[in-house]
Amino acid sequence: MMTSPAWRCSLRSFQSTRARPAIGLVGGRLMPVVEIGGREFVLLMPSLTNVPVTKLRGSVGDLRAFRDRIVDAIDWTFMSI
Repeated sequence: MMTSPAWRCSLRSFQSTRARPAIGLVGGRLMPVVEIGGREFVLLMPSLTNVPVTKLRGSVGDLRAFRDRIVDAIDWTFMSI
């Protein structure tokens, strides 16, 4: 059985009633904010990695509405455009 590295943590540990701080122009473009089920999440493109399909669980939402933001972040990550 594989265990998660110590640096990994659940998104639940970051739940808060406080307003999220602005992450700036580069941060906002590099790490776009998306919404799933009425909650905001920040996509950490600098931490982009591959995950085996066997490790993925069921779908929790649809990010098609955020496609442009995600593609822009990928472009910024790899090509700085």
